[in-house]
Amino acid sequence: MTPVTVLIVDDDADHHAVCGVFLEHAGYRVLHASDGAEGIRMARAERPDVVLMDVRMPKMDGVTARRLLAGDPATARIPVAAVTADVMVWPRERALAEGFDAHMDKPCSLLGMGRLIRRLLERGGQSDIAPPLEMAVLVA
Repeated sequence: MTPVTVLIVDDDADHHAVCGVFLEHAGYRVLHASDGAEGIRMARAERPDVVLMDVRMPKMDGVTARRLLAGDPATARIPVAAVTADVMVWPRERALAEGFDAHMDKPCSLLGMGRLIRRLLERGGQSDIAPPLEMAVLVA
């Protein structure tokens, strides 16, 4: 079975390191992009199952990147979650109003992130392909 692919789009290297290790230990295939433009290129090339998108990044912000992904038939069905530390400016309601499929505050709860990914997969009818989180919790 092909592993679930998660694309992390964020300009914070520490976020990539921590979340990437957690998700890889849980059995996910993890891709990394450091800004919205790179995230779009990677999403088009790799077709991940889920995108975790920072909202504020250099070069191209997450809102613009999400809009471009949604407007492309090749990537429009990929669920995109807003992940942000700027919760005063980007609360859940605003992220959802901008078209994100979900919202998560940074720093992320690793278990919460795993649950969020599973929810997004369930909405797309892919819940049976998500790996369990128990093994990742043991190493996190």
